[in-house]
Amino acid sequence: MNKSKHNYGLQAAKILKTVFAVALLVSVSNLQAQPGRNNNNNNRGGNCNGPQNGGGGNHGGDGNHGGGGHHGGGGHHGGGHHGGGGHHGGGGHHGGGNHGGGGNSNCMPVVSASFSADDLSVTATSTKDLSNVVLEFCDETTQKFNCVNGKSKTFSGTGSNAGKLIQGVWIKSGCNSSNDGPGYGEYVPNPDEFVCNPVAPSCFAWEIVSYSPGKRYDDSDLTAERSIPERALGDPQKSDAVTSEADVNFVALGFGGELVIKFQYPIQNGPGADVKVWETTYPNNTGNCAAYPETINAFASQDGCNWEFIGGGCQDTELDLGVLSWAQFIKLIDVSPKAAFAAVGHIADGYDVDGIECLNGAAENPELESTDCKFAVALIAFDQKLRKDGQPVLAPRSDGNNALGEPERVDAGVNFASLGFGGSIILGFNCVIFDKPGDDIEIAETSFGTPACSVYPEKALVEGSLDLVSWEVLAAEICQDAFIDLAGRGPIKYLKITDISDASKFANSVETDGYDVDGVVVLQPGCSAAPRMAEKMTPAIAGTKIYPNPVSNQLSVSFNTGDVQESISVRIFNAMGQVVVAENFTAERSAEINKNINLSSVANGVYFISVERNDVRETFQIVKQ
Repeated sequence: MNKSKHNYGLQAAKILKTVFAVALLVSVSNLQAQPGRNNNNNNRGGNCNGPQNGGGGNHGGDGNHGGGGHHGGGGHHGGGHHGGGGHHGGGGHHGGGNHGGGGNSNCMPVVSASFSADDLSVTATSTKDLSNVVLEFCDETTQKFNCVNGKSKTFSGTGSNAGKLIQGVWIKSGCNSSNDGPGYGEYVPNPDEFVCNPVAPSCFAWEIVSYSPGKRYDDSDLTAERSIPERALGDPQKSDAVTSEADVNFVALGFGGELVIKFQYPIQNGPGADVKVWETTYPNNTGNCAAYPETINAFASQDGCNWEFIGGGCQDTELDLGVLSWAQFIKLIDVSPKAAFAAVGHIADGYDVDGIECLNGAAENPELESTDCKFAVALIAFDQKLRKDGQPVLAPRSDGNNALGEPERVDAGVNFASLGFGGSIILGFNCVIFDKPGDDIEIAETSFGTPACSVYPEKALVEGSLDLVSWEVLAAEICQDAFIDLAGRGPIKYLKITDISDASKFANSVETDGYDVDGVVVLQPGCSAAPRMAEKMTPAIAGTKIYPNPVSNQLSVSFNTGDVQESISVRIFNAMGQVVVAENFTAERSAEINKNINLSSVANGVYFISVERNDVRETFQIVKQ
């Protein structure tokens, strides 16, 4: 934006010289009867203590607007002579150049501006005294500061302009002047690259990480309109009003289904609940969980790999982040009791997510906390029983902490915890363990000499729990070392191992003390096989670009296709989850694609764009302005 000064030039000076004599005679004739008339209202800068744009408030010489004063003689019109020697275009100074010919070039100031790092203030500097300064803010409003003292001063928005970003400044100093800005003077733009009128940080679900829908009550697939995960993004509608299927404001999980979302910024663990999940249940059953128990279990994560259980609930649900000081990912799993929906019938489709809202704002400068989830790390309870001979287990074998951490897997020393016949131990993990393909847990047991189970049958019952309240059997019987597949059970955070050894099978050793726990290993920690969208992406998929953002009228979607022809679906959703733009097309193999989407008819605001390519979906947020 070029808003610098203009020189009037010699032509203007010649015209002024032609009319000067007539103007002077008229001025003297009309005003001679009013000697000493103070014309403060005609001061360009006002009558103030700083540098003034009209002498001491007088438009003529010696304090008089007419009288003995001259419009170009002894009168001052900005601290310098407006027409030196009585000539309006002769030897006068007026700004950075000569207002007429033959002026003094020393009147031209050199101005500069230094903007603060946060763009909320600017320091205006000039080689001449500052006269006035005008700030231009990001919202195109301005604020003028008159009667500025000195050659350098710092300014920021005040009053209703406080806290606004500054995108430029006009600086009037000495006799520089132009007619292209609200304050006249020289315009200095802010050189920083920043977005004017930025969208406030979102405190709602921002991105779909993965969506694994379950089934309806009759085991049929969810309807297409209820299986659009982007409808869980953005500001929840918080409405249970009945709508047409095309206008539903939620995504259904289906019975046993799962949704993982990401917030734009890490969310803070603050006082009380930290997250609220808004669920849609039509008015007849809103708030009636006895009749319509649409229920979830919820999990939070800082890295999207290691999860903490943060509770569950029916319909609208508030949750606390618990042990996590912050989180950026939320996972919801439908646990609605299917049998309770018999009266509803085939249309029942589990928990319906309208949106997910954070309640305590964004976390400031969060640090990633421990994500080590390879072994059992917490001793929750240890109920040790007696040996075969009825005596207490020896002290070195009675420390439950020996079962924590990585198993030693050696016979030397005592590196295990003996349960005693009928005893039990409960161990905790640093994260929630989900069922993944193959075995999920290994239990390492110590039997000196590694005898066969038939020779030394130390056996145990294994149970898992998410909350230390409800337990489910993971293995009814294991013998010595064991590998356990959750096989559709879980998720779990705690493991209970109970000795079920038959003491009569150990006839040769009265000191036998039951199952000996060396350690528990998590076989698939973190993201090794988590259902994250990123793991499904090919390099071409990961290269999808959306630009410009913010966008005015034309949005471009660009990517390179792989070695097969691709079916592309692009959908844009508003904050209510409604589709406002939908385009489908076919992209040829090994091609560079640039698809333009016309948004000129779309209202300004925040939207979500979903790009689906060969059953893989990416979601972006865009701003239309």
